[in-house]
Amino acid sequence: MGRVDGKTALVTGAAHGIGRTTARMLAEEGAAVALTDVDAEAGAEAAADIRAEGGEAAFYEHDVTAEDDWTRVVTAVHDAMGGPTVLVNNAGIYQIAPLGEMDVEDWRTLMDINVTGVFLGMKHCTPLMEAAGTGSGINVSSVAGTVWGGRPSGRGPWQRGGRHPSAAGRWGRRPPGRTPRGGAFRCFPRHAGRTEDTFY
Repeated sequence: MGRVDGKTALVTGAAHGIGRTTARMLAEEGAAVALTDVDAEAGAEAAADIRAEGGEAAFYEHDVTAEDDWTRVVTAVHDAMGGPTVLVNNAGIYQIAPLGEMDVEDWRTLMDINVTGVFLGMKHCTPLMEAAGTGSGINVSSVAGTVWGGRPSGRGPWQRGGRHPSAAGRWGRRPPGRTPRGGAFRCFPRHAGRTEDTFY
């Protein structure tokens, strides 16, 4: 029996790298996995690879910065697999530039994907988790938020480990039976190389 048998997981930025590996691990542990990404070709390939290994997976092209896209994708996943009870906010970009030289449009793009995208994921998935009485949320952050790189830069918005303070206060780790309104949304950061113990 897998650790997430019977659960539906939504993983953003799942076409490549950490997101793709996370989606595969969730499927191996028994979840039905919705992979989302702006890279439709690679995302569809990632979902097909999971299905070829016997897992349940579907790909949805998805711009995490667009609320209409979140509404569309979450509704489609709900209809096809059931409401997401695992959310992995993995989609993100990394832009290296000295703070004084970073273009404001690049900064806005960074914030839209890395911050607004995470907010929208929590906004649209937590009500379904609360309704189901269970849920787990993982907001993937960067070690750049805690490690000094030698100069000020606009690298990543998730400082000090990346936990969203509002989400952590309401849906953060709590003992069994002490979750808000029956929900169990856990919000905590994970970095590259730490995916092996994320899911339970």
